[in-house]
Amino acid sequence: MNLKATFKLSTRFIGLIIISMTFMLSCGTDAIDPPPPPDGGIDPPPPTSDYPLTTDISLPSEFNGESYTVKTYVPAAYETNKNLPVIYTLEGIQGTNSTAFFNEIIEISQRIGLDAIVVAIGDYFATPDADEEERRRRDFFPNGCSIDENDGHLNFYQYVSQEVVAYIDAEYENDQDSRTLIGYGWSGVFTTDAMFREVSENIIFNGFISTEPLFVSCQFFFLEEFLQNQITAFSEISENIKFHYAESNQNDIAWLNTFIEDQAYSFLDVDYAVYEDNNQEEIIKPSFEQGLKFIYNIE
Repeated sequence: MNLKATFKLSTRFIGLIIISMTFMLSCGTDAIDPPPPPDGGIDPPPPTSDYPLTTDISLPSEFNGESYTVKTYVPAAYETNKNLPVIYTLEGIQGTNSTAFFNEIIEISQRIGLDAIVVAIGDYFATPDADEEERRRRDFFPNGCSIDENDGHLNFYQYVSQEVVAYIDAEYENDQDSRTLIGYGWSGVFTTDAMFREVSENIIFNGFISTEPLFVSCQFFFLEEFLQNQITAFSEISENIKFHYAESNQNDIAWLNTFIEDQAYSFLDVDYAVYEDNNQEEIIKPSFEQGLKFIYNIE
């Protein structure tokens, strides 16, 4: 074999080796898969939840041209249950560093096992001055109880019952047959007034808590004029309504209880509480808790 023939053979042999190695490498690459993760390994983190959620907005009113702070709490249970009751509290926010009744109602609801959306309306004390007191009188006291005889409380009632409720219903699915309105002191007068404004065709609230309603000089007007005018419409209600009202040792609303007993409303369940050993501030939490248990049938 001459040199030229030997060189050709060697070249072919080297070429075969390169082809073989390339084929082996390509096969080896396809054949090697990454090992599966071991059993019992770390699971990926669960998706984060949007709840509990707290929001804070300024909601204007077309009825009186005012804007009010509306603070909303949506519990963790809302993630899986979109049919929760809604608790509305008046004067729920007091001052820029305190959320007053808002936090108290959330804490009470959690303690008694009540999953509910909580809505606080009105930050009257964010800038405490004489005007704030007049705004409260205008919004909470019916004509005859206030120096404002321009139906200021009716405008506020429309705001609460139409605009605030509509806003919450649009933002959050909820049990629209299970709304409760809470008021204390002056706003307790408003809450009592609001209950007697319910009509069969359009029930807004099914539960009412009026703690220490301070009718002061309004008692005669409320009893003799307002209630007398509302008796017929209110008496025709067919749905069940629950009303918890409470007084301290500094107040007397026995006259209201007597009126309700005399009317003997078949649809109205009442829970009248007298805290003889407590002053006006001391009854807030126990009355709120007793009222919520009563309205939502919690032992």
